Amino acid sequence: MRKHRILLMAIVAVTTSNALNLVADEKPRASEPNAQAIEAARRAMLSGQNRNAIDTLEKLSGDKPRPAEVAVILSKAYMNVGEYEKASPIVEEIRANPGDVASAEVLWEWERLHGRTEKAVAIKREALERTKKESDDVLEIAKIRASIGETLLSVGEFKDAETEFRAAIRMIDEEHAKLHQLGLPHDHARFFSAEAAVGMARIYQAIEDSNRSQRLWKTIRNRLSKCEHLAQAGFAALAAGNDRDADRAFEAAKKVATDRPADANVLTAIAIARKESPESILAKTTANLEKSKDIETLLMHAWTLALNGRKAEASETLKSAMRLGTKDARSIYLSGLIHESAGEIDKAKAQFEAALKMNAAFDPVHSARAKAFLESIANSAR
Repeated sequence: MRKHRILLMAIVAVTTSNALNLVADEKPRASEPNAQAIEAARRAMLSGQNRNAIDTLEKLSGDKPRPAEVAVILSKAYMNVGEYEKASPIVEEIRANPGDVASAEVLWEWERLHGRTEKAVAIKREALERTKKESDDVLEIAKIRASIGETLLSVGEFKDAETEFRAAIRMIDEEHAKLHQLGLPHDHARFFSAEAAVGMARIYQAIEDSNRSQRLWKTIRNRLSKCEHLAQAGFAALAAGNDRDADRAFEAAKKVATDRPADANVLTAIAIARKESPESILAKTTANLEKSKDIETLLMHAWTLALNGRKAEASETLKSAMRLGTKDARSIYLSGLIHESAGEIDKAKAQFEAALKMNAAFDPVHSARAKAFLESIANSAR
């Protein structure tokens, strides 16, 4: 019986995509025309066409109550383009009738965006316990644990984050070993937690365990194909002074980038790391704003405004990016950069210290720069 169950899991692992888990699994299913529209919206979001998804889903929202699938996807689409005010009432609809993994994902994202990390982690833990009870899908359980780890790492809770990452990696390795023992076919690439591996590499880097950090980043560069993860490997190589590996990772990231706003922001970060001209980078972020005004896009735009010496605009854009109260060490660091460019050294020092205190692993390159700045200030004061 166990063998048959694992075989079924292996088949599902090969044939099922986890790219966007947005189906409410216990709610009444939509009618056939609605189901087709929902699937079209889902595909549009995967390709970065959030506006198309919104237009499609708004047409299905006239009748109340709004179908559960529509509420989940529509709220996510609004968040993706930074229209949080429009997302808010839909999120509250979901909060009133929570239960499935997809709705938990939306609620987690909403709490995380608002800086309520403890609530976000609690939502994920509830989803984890429910999934454990209702499913034998080890990959899905490990994915949730890795997500909890990412949330904890974002606010510098290294120890608890490491616990979650290691648990995710261990679960996947054990299940993979069972499949090999039973001789069952499976997709080897799926039995590797990208999020957990990247998280552990960031932790090693933060605690200055360079040997383990570099080994793990090398594995990530060789095994992963997601734009964001490849870019992070490149930033880590750059921070370690390995320009050759950094360039390889950055080029790989550019090749797999999609039209999604998230990938556009990654490419902007790469341009900043490669020290492209401030004018060309600003042109990139200005174009990105036409697609989305989410927190990440506004943050990157503020960054490039600062690079171009436009301090007042950078400060205003940064305020807009952080208007929900998101806890983000990079935004604090950026505020420090703006103060530094204006010659306000004491204010810059305070912001860099605050960023590193929140999360010493917020960025391999910029956290190192913040530390170097503080060291230079300390040395000059002697």
